Amino acid sequence: MNVVQSPEHLYVLEQWMRSYKPEELFDANGSPVAAICHVAPTGAKRLGATPYVNGGVLRRALRIPDFRKYGVTVPHLGRIEVENTRPLGS
Repeated sequence: MNVVQSPEHLYVLEQWMRSYKPEELFDANGSPVAAICHVAPTGAKRLGATPYVNGGVLRRALRIPDFRKYGVTVPHLGRIEVENTRPLGS
C-alpha cells in the first residue's frame, strides 16, 4: 500500500519528520534560521572549495579498469539474473 493511501503510515511519517523540529530550523519562508547559517562553513572551508572536490584544480587521469572485462553474456533478454557486484568482485 502506498504511504499516501494509508493514513496510519502518513501519521507515522509525519511524527518522524516532526521529531527533527523543523520549526526550530527554518523560518516561515522555509529558509534556514540564522543559527544554522552561522555554523555553515565559509570561504575555503566549504566542501565545494576544496581542491579534492573542485575538478578544475586537481586534474589527473582516472585509473579505471577496462569495463569490458566485467561483461556478462546474456543469451536471451530477460532470462538471466546477475548481481552487479559479483562480476566486479571476481
